[in-house]
Amino acid sequence: MAPQIVVEARDPEAMARAVPAIIRLIDPKRDTNDDRTGWSYEGLYFEARDSAGTPFLIVYDFMRGRSPGGGQWARREGLYPYSHG
Repeated sequence: MAPQIVVEARDPEAMARAVPAIIRLIDPKRDTNDDRTGWSYEGLYFEARDSAGTPFLIVYDFMRGRSPGGGQWARREGLYPYSHG
């Protein structure tokens, strides 16, 4: 099971800063020594849209198969909710 969450936000910067805490509330992880285990869901999709309905950030993950996967996309650099390289 994998929740799909789509929200609308008037302040994209504030929403981007809040995403890590929101994801932890939606999909908490039990204390394990393995990033592939302990999650509430096998995957998650989170999309935030501006007041015009245009997406400005997306975060997703999945835990099927040999290794976990996931990623993030943002309309511009300052809206990425997680560090990236």
